[in-house]
Amino acid sequence: MISASPQLPSYAQGFARRGESAHSHLWRGLQAAWRMPLGPTGLTLFDQSGCGNHGALTNMDPATDWKMTEKGWALDFDGVNDHISFDNSERFYPNSPKTFYALVKPLEEYACIPFYFGAWNQLLSLQVPNNSYPIIRFGSSQRYYASSVWTALKDGNWHSVVWRIYGLGDTDIQSAEFYVDGELQTPAGTATGGASCSGFSISSASTYYTYHGQIASLAVWDRILTFDEIVQLHVDPAALFRFPPTYPDGLPAVSGRVGRGVLTGGRM
Repeated sequence: MISASPQLPSYAQGFARRGESAHSHLWRGLQAAWRMPLGPTGLTLFDQSGCGNHGALTNMDPATDWKMTEKGWALDFDGVNDHISFDNSERFYPNSPKTFYALVKPLEEYACIPFYFGAWNQLLSLQVPNNSYPIIRFGSSQRYYASSVWTALKDGNWHSVVWRIYGLGDTDIQSAEFYVDGELQTPAGTATGGASCSGFSISSASTYYTYHGQIASLAVWDRILTFDEIVQLHVDPAALFRFPPTYPDGLPAVSGRVGRGVLTGGRM
């Protein structure tokens, strides 16, 4: 019988890196992976993708903003000006197809924005000011969702959220997709008029366009994740960093089905 280690990947217990993971397909096109449950790291949020996209905790206190939660360590954002800043933010612009992922526990506030691209109208938001609904917005191009989606997200539980962005053209934004807990959400409306980016941060320094709540994981891919991969991240947020399971005698497991029936391949 094949068995997998039940321990949560962490800095203390070890974690798989590129070339070691049981789910190597999730590393394809991975641009950044910020996994807070690996352990608190002070004022630096380390990128474990190997691409060196480390972030700086800004307006945050590592003594109080690193919190132990049901998901392990997470960062707590105050909804005022807590954010994580990056150098060379242009690398995260979705000029070409990208996937953005976050494991979040949001609180009801004026705005709740995990990914901010430099301006009030450039963001991937769970809720925007004056409108209680999620929105994908880059300039005048946008796609928004029913307020019932935000109601479900602010229920006090953890949720995995994924955005598949195909580019910055009007037709790209109209085709963008938003998933909550592995389920594709139906858009309530769209608008066109040109898309743009002018920066990148996790949350922002603006009270009206920040994030309030906890975040345990974030990642960005330079490709569109498959549906099966999105489901896998929902089922196992630590999938990227899990070692392959082994037989009781220590031999590697046969490739294919791993862990507790978690999907390993993507649907083409």
